Amino acid sequence: MVVSSGDHRRRSSGDIFYAALFGGLTRQEREKPERTTGTGVEKGDDRMITSLHHASFTVEDLDRSVVFYRDVLGLTLSGVFERDGGYSERITGIRGAKLRVAFFALPNSALELVEYTEGKGVAIDTTTNNVGSAHVCFTVDRFNEFAEHLRRHGVRFAGEICVGPSGANKGKKLVYIKDPDGNTMELLSTEVLA
Repeated sequence: MVVSSGDHRRRSSGDIFYAALFGGLTRQEREKPERTTGTGVEKGDDRMITSLHHASFTVEDLDRSVVFYRDVLGLTLSGVFERDGGYSERITGIRGAKLRVAFFALPNSALELVEYTEGKGVAIDTTTNNVGSAHVCFTVDRFNEFAEHLRRHGVRFAGEICVGPSGANKGKKLVYIKDPDGNTMELLSTEVLA
């Protein structure tokens, strides 16, 4: 459903957000997407994926990364865990893998950092225009103050602070930053600031 100026149905700010992101679909329409099954296209509540549990980055030195994410970014560390070789090999499919993992609690999901203590790979170019690269986006209160905090701590900004030109992020400030391993994070102001 596309919302036009003639559509007078009441929509919540959440519905407006989803409509802007998903081409006019409301949250309810988006949460009950059409999906293809063996018998054709169906609508319903029987979808398999229900939410995002966590995002993850592989890091070179977990202790260094914990300091960055906890002490510089201010995330809440849930714990650091060792994963034995048998489990690590089975879950990753990487021969000889042994992992140390840190989890950080977020209001709506979690962030996982993984260090391969054995079965290490190689550092790759995670610049966002490279196929296979990824980033996570954190919403930030007091965006300007937080950006200054990051500068004082020597955090690398991948680009400039910009203002969203249209859509759900219109007027909000955004910037890409890098962690110590070059993994990319996007910061998005919670409020319209421009």
